[in-house]
Amino acid sequence: MYFVLSGLFLLGFLTFEKKINEKVNLSNIRLYGVVILAGILIGYAIELIQGNFIFRRYFDVADIVMNSFGTIFGVFMYSLTGRKLT
Repeated sequence: MYFVLSGLFLLGFLTFEKKINEKVNLSNIRLYGVVILAGILIGYAIELIQGNFIFRRYFDVADIVMNSFGTIFGVFMYSLTGRKLT
């Protein structure tokens, strides 16, 4: 799930960047870092909400770790296949 979310984040950021610069550089490490950080923070926020506000749902560190791996995997997969999409 998170790798799909990360790919969509990256596609959105690249589309926005393309509109500004009219040229997309898929080797932009800073952009990948922003997408990874956003995915990790969203996963962490979801776990905090689950742990504090939702009945019978619990905060789990393993979920945060797996969401982070999914985000990194999604960015990696997009970097391999994204050239065909943009």
